[in-house]
Amino acid sequence: MFISCLERIPDQIGYLVISEEGVLASAGELENDEHTAGVIMQMVRTACRFRLHGTAEPPF
Repeated sequence: MFISCLERIPDQIGYLVISEEGVLASAGELENDEHTAGVIMQMVRTACRFRLHGTAEPPF
């Protein structure tokens, strides 16, 4: 599974796998860090509101 690959990344301090519903998986210093997940989701929502000049598609 993809999550097992995250645990093998050298020098990581932890990881968060998030969706709009919340934290799907986490480990290390980020384990169950709902606050950080919320901040990241808000950043993604803000970034998705921007449009590149000449395109109707979201930037990512």
